[in-house]
Amino acid sequence: MLKPIPDHLALFEKIIVKIVQTYTLVLQFSDEIIMRAVRNKFARPCYVVQCVLCVFLLWSMSGCDKDNVNAPLDPNKAMTDPSVKPVVLSTYPSNTAIGPFSGLPSPGTSGALSFYVSFNKLMRPNYLISPCTTCSGFDYGVNLSTGPPYPSQPVSVLPFFVGPSGGFDSIPNTIGKTYSIRLDSTFTDVNGNHLAPYTLSFTPEPYFRIVSSTPANDTLSPPEGVVTLTFNSDINSGLLASIHITTPLVYPWQIVGGRSEVGTALPSIKPNQSITVTLDAGTRDTYGNALSAQYTHTFYCVPFRVSVVPIYYSMNTLTEQFSLNFTYPPDTATIIPSLTVNPETPMAYDPNFGGLYPLIDYIPDTDYTIMLSTGIQDTAHDELSTPSRYSFHTPPFVITGSWMGGHTSDPIDFYFNGNIDTASILSAFSISPNVHGAFNFSSGIIFIANPAFSANTSYTVSISTVVKSSRGYHLAQPYTFSFTTGSN
Repeated sequence: MLKPIPDHLALFEKIIVKIVQTYTLVLQFSDEIIMRAVRNKFARPCYVVQCVLCVFLLWSMSGCDKDNVNAPLDPNKAMTDPSVKPVVLSTYPSNTAIGPFSGLPSPGTSGALSFYVSFNKLMRPNYLISPCTTCSGFDYGVNLSTGPPYPSQPVSVLPFFVGPSGGFDSIPNTIGKTYSIRLDSTFTDVNGNHLAPYTLSFTPEPYFRIVSSTPANDTLSPPEGVVTLTFNSDINSGLLASIHITTPLVYPWQIVGGRSEVGTALPSIKPNQSITVTLDAGTRDTYGNALSAQYTHTFYCVPFRVSVVPIYYSMNTLTEQFSLNFTYPPDTATIIPSLTVNPETPMAYDPNFGGLYPLIDYIPDTDYTIMLSTGIQDTAHDELSTPSRYSFHTPPFVITGSWMGGHTSDPIDFYFNGNIDTASILSAFSISPNVHGAFNFSSGIIFIANPAFSANTSYTVSISTVVKSSRGYHLAQPYTFSFTTGSN
């Protein structure tokens, strides 16, 4: 059986056929011109014209069909083409680069990816690259990242990490150290082709530095937060004396979260106060590497603010309470005088749960606005930085009812979403078949049948629109529900 022609030979054959076809057309088209030119001794210039026409026609005809040879090659096909050998296209960091590198996790922070290598082919992501690499200068083993979100299928860009025992813990790089890795020829693509050996070297941490701080520079801090500084190298307690902060501390600086971070708790601070942290130039890490320049960062304490949050969130009650969340402890005596509720509704503040509650029901199905003015002060007599406004819509006046259902002597339980005029429910209530009984308002609203309900009987309970809330608002429509008793 004949073997199929390889792709590159078929491509070459198409090119030759097209050249021959095109040149034949050119000859037919220019024959008369050439013959006349010979007779007039202009043959040479006309042959030049003929060649130009040939090239032009070849170029113009190349787009005439979908199989033309000038069509761009499929890059995905090239990445799996067995005739293409794998090579390294690029790396991050680039070869011989000097850090720090913004595109990689900083030492002491989350993540342990150390570098990326990009290839011209899809490569087999071996689970452990150590057998096909030669490493020098690394403090820990070099491994290929595998498993989500790292590649377990062939890819053209492979991430590597540096860590102990194949783990993903972040490891501080040694200051000033150059690391090298050599990918040798046992590294293969999806076609089994071997990689031409490649060596990458880079210096991730050329000097001792602070990689992060909290709060971050030029940001707001909560009043009871913490301040931390994270370094790119191990530190010891000798560094603590070089840290300065522009507010008195209740707790001294201490090493926290491992070997490369220091922190302290903020003392009582004032709204809008700016706080600056500095670290002296020349401060050294555990290994004697010195900070080249003074480090400074400033953050700001949040203003005195308040947010209004409904306690029950669903807003299905006419007695909704609201939590007042202040950024600093408030002077509670200044809250109610600075409060406006529209429509007007008397409110009270309960310091035990830190919130407002209405002294009478809200008006049903109505838009409300709560306003807190800047007259509210904190315990240090700083006023609220901006007024606070909260709007909400109250629900209609509604009722639900249910029978407990365990025994014929069990009561009917009613729930209203607001306080009711208890006298109005006596005339609004009816039950069929008729049952004698009485209402009890000592713990909710319940109807107790006397004598008990009949066994195996269906009852229908109705509450008419005669019932009204404590502020005189009636049900929008009658309420009815049914239940069936059991045998006892």
